[in-house]
Amino acid sequence: MKSIDSITTFNLLSKYRSELMGLSALLIFFYHFHVWQVVPAYTKYILRFASGGVDIFLFLSGIGLCYSMDKNDSTKSFYSKRFSRIYPSLAIVTAITLLIGHKTILSIILLFTGITYWFTPFINVDEGFWYVALIIPLYVVFPYLYRFLKSATKFQSLCLLTICFALPYIVHFMWNNCYDYALTRITPFLLGSILYTKRNKIMNMGIPLIIVSIVFFVILNAYSLLSGGQISTKR
Repeated sequence: MKSIDSITTFNLLSKYRSELMGLSALLIFFYHFHVWQVVPAYTKYILRFASGGVDIFLFLSGIGLCYSMDKNDSTKSFYSKRFSRIYPSLAIVTAITLLIGHKTILSIILLFTGITYWFTPFINVDEGFWYVALIIPLYVVFPYLYRFLKSATKFQSLCLLTICFALPYIVHFMWNNCYDYALTRITPFLLGSILYTKRNKIMNMGIPLIIVSIVFFVILNAYSLLSGGQISTKR
């Protein structure tokens, strides 16, 4: 079987990026049938695994942001584009959320910042939209992360990936799974970024890279799978 080199792999990912993100969105949609408990209990093992759609989405996002930076996108332009894509939609959804619920002044302010999720272990506020709370700091650090990865050695990249991989499990035992949803998703985002920035140094590794990526996604979801797809209500 002829090997698929890394350049070909990334060209394919680029070509079918919209379709893959659409598939990810469908997986996330079906996963929430389990979250909302509108499906039979026996489906929990299958639908819980659909949460991997978020990992795929963030993996592709890491690659996509690298493409953006490769086009000589300045840091200011990068931030401007991300802000225009996130905050108008966030403001509208947050406003609707506030109309149908009673919120304190503090929770209202935090909800509009998009970072409420990070305050849940410390003060009594709505955890808000954890995905938005995750991508905001990821977008803030990304221009600097990209420059680091471009010049980083394989060992440095591996060390950073290992730290990000271990972080959610350390935090899990320290704060009783407060940040499980978000922190486990940093690794696939970073993995996509690393694979893109190192694509010229890992020729003829296309298929193995895809396999490694899938293994990473399965491991990151292992806690949910082993817990039987139970929904944690303790925050």
